Amino acid sequence: VVYYTPLNFGDPIPVNAAGFISYTDQDFLYFLDITCELGVEDNIKDLISIYPNPVKDRINLEIPSNAEVINSALYDIIGNDTGLRIENKSLNTSNLDNGIYILTIETSLGSITKKVIKS
Repeated sequence: VVYYTPLNFGDPIPVNAAGFISYTDQDFLYFLDITCELGVEDNIKDLISIYPNPVKDRINLEIPSNAEVINSALYDIIGNDTGLRIENKSLNTSNLDNGIYILTIETSLGSITKKVIKS
């Protein structure tokens, strides 16, 4: 949401704008007030965690109680699908070769992509 507040010449500059503007030769000035509302999808990367990483045999997934995993896939570094999917908030990686993988997770709150290292 953006609000434009007109200021008249000679009005004091709002405190949070003082370091950014000068209106010594201006006839008018608008103070721009931006309000940003973050939604759940903006923070989905912070809400979902996978561990341990690096992984040996099993990746565990921690998600909020109001989120549901809709789809998941684990890809090797060149983009081949390993066929592994998250089941019961975990992923069995015991049969994978050591290397770097990309895990994509689609949830009811949004989607994330994480790098996974198998060691």
